[in-house]
Amino acid sequence: MKNQRRAALLTSAVAAAVSIVAALTTTYALAVAAIGLAWIAGLAWAFLWARTVTADLRRIDRQTRRRRDDAAGRTTAATSATLATHSERLDQLSRDLYGVLVTVQRTPSLTVELDRLYDRTVDHGRPMPELGDWALTPSTLIWMLEQVATTPVRTILECGSGSSTIWFATALERRGGEGHVTALETSAEYAERTRRELERLGLAHRATVVDAPLVPTALSGRADQRWFDLTGLPELPPVDLLFVDGPIGGTGHEARYPAFPLLADRLAPGAVVVLDDTGRPDEARIVKHWSAEEHAGRRLRQIERLDRSVAFRSEPTT
Repeated sequence: MKNQRRAALLTSAVAAAVSIVAALTTTYALAVAAIGLAWIAGLAWAFLWARTVTADLRRIDRQTRRRRDDAAGRTTAATSATLATHSERLDQLSRDLYGVLVTVQRTPSLTVELDRLYDRTVDHGRPMPELGDWALTPSTLIWMLEQVATTPVRTILECGSGSSTIWFATALERRGGEGHVTALETSAEYAERTRRELERLGLAHRATVVDAPLVPTALSGRADQRWFDLTGLPELPPVDLLFVDGPIGGTGHEARYPAFPLLADRLAPGAVVVLDDTGRPDEARIVKHWSAEEHAGRRLRQIERLDRSVAFRSEPTT
């Protein structure tokens, strides 16, 4: 095809030259014929050139497609994994944004409920611990303190200490009569901080913070995992309210799971068990495990879903 293009180009050039000579010698008929031949030869060259370019483009396109397909074949698995990860992140972001929206919508009613909570629980002018973030949320606190105020809750056990310990002790003191909260704490520094706050508020007689570092713990039917050291936990009356807000996230896979199997035999009939942070994947799986399992002749039935927690009631299996 290259030779054909050269022949067409040469013919066009010769015909153009002849037309010029003919025009100069007043041989106009020959000049017109030569111009026509030059034009036709030029069109033939343009057509052949276009065919060549089209063929080259098709060849390049085929090569590009082969390379792309080869690259796609090599990266399909990695691409799929990346897309799945991004999809999970987008789903989590969507859930987080929805949670923020719900929180904003509920803020006015929560503010009113917190005012009522302070009025009936706090009888001093000293500041109380802040809520939310790492601490329990206002709605969870309101619900649990309602249990303290309206049911015969006497013994409260916490996995993790902090704001909730202060609030529980305050509610028990305001109600009067019997009632004590015991909190397991992995951090000696944080345990001491909670004790100092209890002393400051005159509530040390209502709460005990137990140093309970994480230790390897055997679990039936599961691999051993690190959990609170229970050797320092004193003998308690049957537990009416168990609040599971520890160990903190990141200390192990489903780190809070052992609370039910290891403490089931300490639960009073009809005890309430609250698991915090159930919006996280590990805690969401723990909710499913606890709902399907039986330990020490007890099972857990879900009774309430709060904004960031799930509440269960302990029931006999027979």
